[in-house]
Amino acid sequence: MLSAMVADAPIKGNPENWCRAGFFTRDTTDFNIGVVKRYPKNRPQRTNFHRDDSDACAGGAGRAQKAFVVAGDELVVNRIYKGYACSWYAPAKGASAVGWIKRGGLGVL
Repeated sequence: MLSAMVADAPIKGNPENWCRAGFFTRDTTDFNIGVVKRYPKNRPQRTNFHRDDSDACAGGAGRAQKAFVVAGDELVVNRIYKGYACSWYAPAKGASAVGWIKRGGLGVL
């Protein structure tokens, strides 16, 4: 769990639910490395990023993005908000992804 993480406030004037690439490194100075947990075999083995374009944060229907991570992937996490971790993933190939990941699906390194 990411229990040791401090929930820093976003940049003054930005909504608390924003988790965006352009603000990721400026929202906090307290970064952590999260690792995507393995799920039991009867559950999907990937975790989707969630959008921040609603006041409901990442929760709710239709918030999942196409971008996802799988068990064992490592992410940079900058803060926690309403049960989600604002996370950045940079794969070996392809584009990086920034968005909300369910906090319960992450462990901290």
